[in-house]
Amino acid sequence: TSIGILQNYGGAAINVEDFNGRIDDVMLFTRALSSEEIAMLYANSSSKNFTRNFTGLTEGGTYRFKAYTQDLMANVNSTEQRSVTITNITACTILDRANTLYTQQANIIPLTIPCLNITAQNITYNGNGFWIANSSLNGKLVISNQLNTTIKNCNITTSAVIGSVGIELTGASNSTIQNCTLSNGAAGLNILAGTLNLIIDEVNAVNNSIIGIGIGGGSNYTNVSDSNFSLSGASGNDINIIQNSINNIFLNTSYNINKENVVSGSYLTRKWYYRAYVNDTSGNNVSGANVTAYPQQGGLAFNLTTDSTGYTSMTEIIDYTNNGGTRSYYSLYNITAVNSSYLFNSHTYNVTLQQSNYKDVFTLTADTISPDVSIVYPTNNTNT
Repeated sequence: TSIGILQNYGGAAINVEDFNGRIDDVMLFTRALSSEEIAMLYANSSSKNFTRNFTGLTEGGTYRFKAYTQDLMANVNSTEQRSVTITNITACTILDRANTLYTQQANIIPLTIPCLNITAQNITYNGNGFWIANSSLNGKLVISNQLNTTIKNCNITTSAVIGSVGIELTGASNSTIQNCTLSNGAAGLNILAGTLNLIIDEVNAVNNSIIGIGIGGGSNYTNVSDSNFSLSGASGNDINIIQNSINNIFLNTSYNINKENVVSGSYLTRKWYYRAYVNDTSGNNVSGANVTAYPQQGGLAFNLTTDSTGYTSMTEIIDYTNNGGTRSYYSLYNITAVNSSYLFNSHTYNVTLQQSNYKDVFTLTADTISPDVSIVYPTNNTNT
């Protein structure tokens, strides 16, 4: 492969002007990338994650894939090459083939439990928008004790009898649950037995009777975002964290704070999204403004810079931590916007009241006041 200008001399293509320069971050792909895929390769993307849906895949076919990303220092990293086999499901079954995508193709009324039992690593179950529902069946409908389990796009309904759970993971570390609705059970979601590094995104475990989400047995580093765990009744726990389960984060997630149970030895951090917008008194966007935040405990929470739109990038701001039942709130924050051409603007910020805020406005006034200068020393003296 060469880069330059080719000229045709007597039927032969000759490179007469070689490219004089350097090219950074070169990657070759076997297909054309979408604009969204290209944007996600770079660190300035505003999205926190990226989903690429491939359609028309053949039943029983095996497909290879690899993921790439770039950090703020322009370092590129990638996963290993992985493969997945496509299998459709229309009834309750055991999902036992590693590296396989199981896609639900019809609604299922389970007659036995569990309905879906994941027994091999690197399995993805895609509910595909269909439901699994039987409100009179007692037990756990979808279970896994395997690493790298992915459960997504599901809608699961079970009974309210104690012990009935929509999804239960036991020791299934490095797994993901995304875009699922779990309703009418005793518990929506249980995370047990040392399940580590779990990602839960856009999960609505609503209208369950006893527990919205339960985390126990030393299950640490669960990251929950954009979800809802509100119970249907007056009793029970929306959030139930027990048995020395620590470093569990709930970001932009709805639940009743009075139904948050964190026992001794367990730990929870609640966060919300935050983005600032800076303009001037004429309504013009202010780029290059630094927005810094300090919680009441002290220490820098974040330092952001506005772009040409006047907005900062999206970040996360801590509401409180719950250490064994004792909450420590970070509000009030002191947040300041500074640009060298303007007078600074600062205000206090109560994240507990604001929750997620996608446009915290700072209006700056142009700095047109000349400074007063006074010479204290040395004093003027007249010698004769």
